[in-house]
Amino acid sequence: YYASTMTFVGIQSQQAQRNEENNELLVSQLETFRESYSGVSLDEEMVNLIQFQRAYEASARYISTVDRVMQTLINM
Repeated sequence: YYASTMTFVGIQSQQAQRNEENNELLVSQLETFRESYSGVSLDEEMVNLIQFQRAYEASARYISTVDRVMQTLINM
């Protein structure tokens, strides 16, 4: 009885270890998939940031110019 119980416990232990290894592999694969699907390119984000910054600067210059023109017209 003791030997069969120990064999059963040993088999269950091995199965638990294999299940743990399989689950770790699955989690790793899912994380890799998620990162590849939803990951962002830092280079692309930097290019977008620079473009938005330049667009903002151009808009600010335009508004300043319109403001000066309006002030000039008002002061005439």
